[in-house]
Amino acid sequence: MRIVTIGVRWIVLNPAAAPVQDYVAFTYDDLYCGQADVLVGPPNRIAALREQRYKLARYYDGDGVEPDQWEMYDLKADPLERTNIAGPTHTPTAAQKAELARLKRKLAKVERERLRPL
Repeated sequence: MRIVTIGVRWIVLNPAAAPVQDYVAFTYDDLYCGQADVLVGPPNRIAALREQRYKLARYYDGDGVEPDQWEMYDLKADPLERTNIAGPTHTPTAAQKAELARLKRKLAKVERERLRPL
């Protein structure tokens, strides 16, 4: 147990330590937001990935009526997440478009293989 504690402590206290996994998956159902009544209309469900450099989130309607909304951030260039690379008002660079496409494929695979049922 002590080795695990030291290992975890080393990773937390040492920003240069290698990550223990290449991404974190996140899902959330925003329907009720902790309330008795629905507070947030669709798209109100979230599936997201966070890698060391990028974060991608897909907001979707569980009934499939409303179109998906996307957020993507370059955590290295924009650590405060001020520029939504996937947003409708942003014109992404070719490199950003490539990363967005890659992350969308990765999220789809994670949803298909690891996050069922949603």
